[in-house]
Amino acid sequence: MKNSPEGDGFILVCDRLSKTYGESGSEIKVLSDVHFSVRKGQRLAVMGASGSGKTTLLNLLGGLDSPTSGTVHLAGVNLSQANESELNRLRNLELGFVYQFHHLLGEFTALENAAMPLLIRGLSKEEAQSEARAVLANVGLASRLMHKPSQLSGGERQRVAIARALVGKPSCVLMDEPTGNLDRKTAMGIHSLLDGLSISLNTSFIIVTHDEVFASSMDQCFSLNDGKLQI
Repeated sequence: MKNSPEGDGFILVCDRLSKTYGESGSEIKVLSDVHFSVRKGQRLAVMGASGSGKTTLLNLLGGLDSPTSGTVHLAGVNLSQANESELNRLRNLELGFVYQFHHLLGEFTALENAAMPLLIRGLSKEEAQSEARAVLANVGLASRLMHKPSQLSGGERQRVAIARALVGKPSCVLMDEPTGNLDRKTAMGIHSLLDGLSISLNTSFIIVTHDEVFASSMDQCFSLNDGKLQI
C-alpha cells in the first residue's frame, strides 16, 4: 500500500525502494521493491540473515546512500531530492543513529559525547550539556557523566550512544544491532530502556536485530529475504 509521505501521522515512508550494486552484467540486487511506513512513536524491527540487506536498508532510510529506484520520505522530505547540506540538516534534526559498536569518541566524557549533536546544531556548550545531562539521567547514567568510554561497561557505553541519538529529540532513531555486542542481561536492560523511551518521548524506532525476543516486543516486525521485506 502506498501511503502519503505527509500527514496521517507517518514520520517515514519508504516506497518501492530498490538498491542494486555493480554494473550491467555483474549486478547484485540487494533490495527489491521495499515499501512500508512508520508512524510517530512506532517501534519496528527488521530481521534477516547476514547479507540480506538490512544495513543497506538503514543507510537508505538515513540518507547515507541513494536508492537505485524508489523513494524515502522523512518528515515529508524526499531524501533523493535533497542536497548534501539539506540531508545533513535533516539528519541532525529528525534522525538519531545507534550502531552495534557505540562509536563514542574516546577522548571525551559521556556528557561531551552525548552533547555532540547539539553542538553541531549550534547550541552553546552550556545549553548542549544541560540537555545531554538530562537525557543521560533518563538512561540511568546520571552518576557517570564525567567518565570516558574506557571507564564504562559495554552496556553503559551503549546507553551513552542511545542518549547521543536521542538528545536532539529526533522523530526517528535507526538502530543497527544495538544489543548484538552485549550479554543477555545487559541486552534485556537496553530492551526495557527503549520500550520506556518510545513511550515517554514518542520517538519512532527502526531496529535491525537478530534477537527474536527483542523483535517480538516491537509494534511490528519485518523480515528481509532475498531483498524483499515480508511481514
